[in-house]
Amino acid sequence: MEAACNCNGNAHLCEFDPELYSRTGSGSRCIDCGNNTEGINCERCKSGYYPNPKQPTTCLPCSCDPVGTIDGQVECNAQGQCQCKPGIGGKSCDHCLEDHFGFNAGGCLPCNCSEGGSYENRPACDSQTGQCICKQNVAGKQCDKCKIGHYGLMSNDPLGCKPCLCSLHSSECKLDEEHLSKVAGRPGK
Repeated sequence: MEAACNCNGNAHLCEFDPELYSRTGSGSRCIDCGNNTEGINCERCKSGYYPNPKQPTTCLPCSCDPVGTIDGQVECNAQGQCQCKPGIGGKSCDHCLEDHFGFNAGGCLPCNCSEGGSYENRPACDSQTGQCICKQNVAGKQCDKCKIGHYGLMSNDPLGCKPCLCSLHSSECKLDEEHLSKVAGRPGK
């Protein structure tokens, strides 16, 4: 008995399967599904593939980065999004999320940038080193300190900190009982 092929355009050959016919009422089973599909009617994507949004009867590779995915998975959801480790992003899990650094098999680490000391109060860092992008008068890996010769880190100050006004009278700016900021190039008294 010859079967009518219903292979969603992904195969040209099919065969009659009497067992399938007794279960479903249709005995047509596709042979050699193409376009990365599988199933009785080439109706679903193979493992590691997802439906092509421009041509849903065909499938595209997930392209998951095994370093960035949980347990090195190469599977993705129906939109092609892979399952990323903490701090890792992108459809393929191939880079650190914003404000994270150090892409590796353990995931990316948070930069923990100080919002008030970060440029335009938007915490961001170098994805390789984790160095936060600081305002002009701010220092520290997390932009959480005033540069030498400056004091009073404030989020509403576009430069971050005010310059010390010591005028050769002192080598230090007194901020309060606990904080001192050395003035660059001035000897201590």
